Amino acid sequence: MHKVLNRKELVARIQEKTGMDESLVRFSVYCLLDQLAEVMASGHRIEIRGFGSFHPRCFPKNRIRNPGNGRILSQTGYKRVLFRAAKALKQRVNRQQSE
Repeated sequence: MHKVLNRKELVARIQEKTGMDESLVRFSVYCLLDQLAEVMASGHRIEIRGFGSFHPRCFPKNRIRNPGNGRILSQTGYKRVLFRAAKALKQRVNRQQSE
C-alpha cells in the first residue's frame, strides 16, 4: 500500500529528528513551501541539488473541435509545474525499492 506524507507528518518527522520546537518546524516548513510556490508562480525555476528541479512550463492556446456539432472552440493557455528528479534521488529511491 502506498503511504502519503502530508505536511503534518513531515513536520512531526523533522521535529522528531532534530528535537526542535514543533511550532518552529511547522513555521519553517510552511515558509519553505510558500516560497517554492511564490517563485514558481513568478515563472522561475527551482533547483535543489541532490533532490531535483521544479519548473513551470507554459502550454499554448489550442483550437479544439467539438465532435458533436463541429464547432471550433478556443482553449486558453495554461501552466504546469514539472519536476525532474536528480540522479542522487533516483538512485536512493531505486536502492530502497530493491531492499
